[in-house]
Amino acid sequence: TTFDFHPQTDYMFLVGTEEGKIHKCSKAYSTQFLDTIDAHHMAVYKVAWNKFHPKIFITCSADWTVKIWDHTVKEPMFTFDLSSSVGDVAWAPYSSTVF
Repeated sequence: TTFDFHPQTDYMFLVGTEEGKIHKCSKAYSTQFLDTIDAHHMAVYKVAWNKFHPKIFITCSADWTVKIWDHTVKEPMFTFDLSSSVGDVAWAPYSSTVF
């Protein structure tokens, strides 16, 4: 399980699960998810908001993929198949498009 708080909206955060789902959550609604995405076929190892673009986040998984998402859309914007389990991913601190 992994999570990351939104860089601008302090009550919103994302949770990646062992089942491959991403839950968009709010500290104000602790008993329910704001949204759920069937993001990966295996465990999500990392989820991270983009500090430059507040709607964008990235995920990586045991299913060999890294995916870039717009949190308002349930399908990934980009999918990168790396042919091996991906245990971690991070945005570059100096660029909005490099990870």
